[in-house]
Parts: sequence; structure tokens; C-alpha cells
Amino acid sequence: MMIKVFAALLVVLFLTTSCAIGPTSSVDYSVVWERALVDGRQQLPRALIRTSDGGYAVAGYGSVDLVPGGVGVSTGFWTVRLDRDGRIQWQRAFAAEAPKRGEEAYTLAETREGGLLVVGTTQTDSLAGRPLGIICDPRSSTSSRIGFAIKYSSNGTLLWKKALGSAEAKPSNWFYAAAAIETGYILAGTTKMPYQDPTSPSGQNIAWVLRVLKLNELGDVVWDRTIPDGTFSIREESISHKVMPTLDGGFVVAVGPADDNYRYVRKMDIVSDTGKVMGQAAVQRAVVLKLDREGRVTKRSELPAATEHLAVGASANGYIISGYTNLLWYAFFDNDLNLKWRRTVVEANRINAFYPAPDGGFYGTGSTSQLAIVHISPTGEFRQQTIFGLPGDSEGRDIAPGDRPDELVVLWSRIVRTRAGLIKLRVPVQ
Repeated sequence: MMIKVFAALLVVLFLTTSCAIGPTSSVDYSVVWERALVDGRQQLPRALIRTSDGGYAVAGYGSVDLVPGGVGVSTGFWTVRLDRDGRIQWQRAFAAEAPKRGEEAYTLAETREGGLLVVGTTQTDSLAGRPLGIICDPRSSTSSRIGFAIKYSSNGTLLWKKALGSAEAKPSNWFYAAAAIETGYILAGTTKMPYQDPTSPSGQNIAWVLRVLKLNELGDVVWDRTIPDGTFSIREESISHKVMPTLDGGFVVAVGPADDNYRYVRKMDIVSDTGKVMGQAAVQRAVVLKLDREGRVTKRSELPAATEHLAVGASANGYIISGYTNLLWYAFFDNDLNLKWRRTVVEANRINAFYPAPDGGFYGTGSTSQLAIVHISPTGEFRQQTIFGLPGDSEGRDIAPGDRPDELVVLWSRIVRTRAGLIKLRVPVQ
């Protein structure tokens, strides 16, 4: 099936079905518009949201000098505000002045005034307000980093910037998700925490654990919680890239803690729905947590699952979570975090983001060496399409709603010879 799309450069896109699971047929997506954000420049978008004025906003990181009026030098936060048709209204870049190391943004949320809260990390002493590297040399390399947040007004004026402090001597803090709730903002990420380990010469070991905190409108920390899972450690990006607010003022996040202390000893099989063993991995579980407005865990559900990357989404009916190691797995929990079903797909690759579909299921985006769009029905049936015509190795980073229930907007990027953009798709209502 071929669709000719006359966009800015008369790009021709072909949409073909990659795989279909179960009795459902493929879905014929059509392209409404396509917009380029990056073409051969060192900028990497990481997150996309729909804003209350009908437009969109993107956050990521890249070279500050590529953005007119960029603040600072080298690599820093990169923020873009767009209208409902994907046209850039304004963009901003922020980083520390030299000598410095680097700043990276990973997530964003819309503020109550229609501005943007952009969240990531800094490795630079001057922004952190403390030494992160070798104290006598501010240009020293470092693996230490702390959280950092910037608030912009609706027209792009920088209102404030704040380091998200850490008591660790050598902090390694990351923030991957943000959301507005009631009177403030919830941030979710990871931090290091020591635990007693009699097998270690020092008697201690380190685990990466969930960290959640709440900021007020001025960027002050209202509360800051760490939520360990015994000796299990959150690996890579096996953590929510979305914070999902609940009606009672709380929120839901998901993590994938693994038994890193015995990762080469304790193993679990990776098994498909047909019972075929696809390999082995360290013992790991996917955990969905419901927290109250004070950041206290009120409910927890889990299932055994191997992944170094989690995607999560929410609808009126509950929550979906997915991961990938040798096969794609995904599972649905109701609003009380009861597991309703779990599925696997051998032929598919990982999903990076979800958004609720009109039929009660979910749209998702990821990559199969090309940008891929998936639809998962309310009962777990899986359909996937690959969008050709974009640069090879393009990957769907995030997904947001369009103007109609049958529309979605996808943020895609390719790291090699950096390319990135937005594409708006429409699917016939089934």
C-alpha cells in the first residue's frame, strides 16, 4: 500500500504492514503533515507534549550555538514550542558558561500559566552549586550529575532555573518524567542508594532506586522520596518516562528493578506466549506503583519481565506497560493495578511511548529499523506498521494527540547524522 504525500519537500512515504497478530487487519494511517526539527545538527529531542493552546512542545539537548540567542556554551537544554500545525513558534537553549561539562533535558510539562517546565541534569559545578568533579579543577571529567529544572513563560522568557539538590558526595541523579498535579509538579527518576551486602569487601553495595519529588511553582522542593526495592537495581532507562496523575491527587509510575548483584548467577527464561524460550536474562520484574499526593506508595503490582527500557501509558480504564529483551512484552493493569492481561510479540521491537486510542486501547511508537506505529486493542491484540520514507534507523521517541480522536503526532529521531521531526498521522476509526 503506497501513500504519496506532498509536504515541504514532496516527500513520498510508504506505509506497509510489518506484522499482524491475531485476526485483526492492518490499519491504514495517512500523513496529515510532517515537520523537520533537526537536519544534520547535534540536537536530540527526547520528549513531546500537547499544550493547552492546541500546540506542541519538545525538550531535549544539543549544541547551544545552534539556537539563536542560546545561553551558555557547548551542550545544553533545548526546548521548542510549536503551533498546532507543527510550526516552530520559539526555541530556547540553555547551558552553563565555560568552564563546564554538560546539561541534558529529558522531559517537560506544561505549567498552569501555559509555560513550560523542562527537567534534566547538569554536570557543571556552577549550576549545581557544588563541586561535582575534581575540586581543584572545574574542567575535570566527572560521572557525577544532579537534577536541574528550568521554567519558561508561554512566550519563552526564562523565569527561573534550579538545581535539584542531592546529599551524596558523588551524586548520580537522573530525571526522566514530569507532570503537573494540583499545586505543583511531580518529577521521577533514579538515584544511587547504599545497602548492606555481606558479600562485598566493604560490607556495602550500591543500588539504583526510584526517586520522586514534588516542586512548587517557584521550583522549591516540597518533598523528596527515594523508594528502594531491596538489593534490586533499576538498570539503564527501565523506568517510567511518564508520570500519570490520578484523580485523587496522586500519581502512578513504573520501574523495572533487576537483581544486578547476581545478574550472572540468577537467571530467568524469556518465554513467548506459545511457550518458546527466547533466551535468558538476569532476574527482573516490572513494577507499577501508585503513590499518594505526598509521594507515599499506596499500591504496588508486579510481574516477572526482562527489559532495560520501559514504556508506560494511561487511559480511563487503566495502565499499559511494555518492555523488550529478545521479544516485546506488554501488559495491562486496571485502575486498581490488577493485572488484566499480558502478551508477547516475537517479531516486534521495543515501544518507546503510548497514548490512549479512541477504542479504549493504545497507540504506541518505536522502531523496527524504521519509525513504527503500533495499535494495541483493549483486549491486547497487536497491529504494527512501519513508516518508510523517513531516514533509515529513525525511531519514534514520543507520541501526543492530534486535533481529532483519530489523529496522533509522533516525535521521531535518528542519532546517526542527526535527523528529527514531527509527523501527524490519521487512522480511520474502526
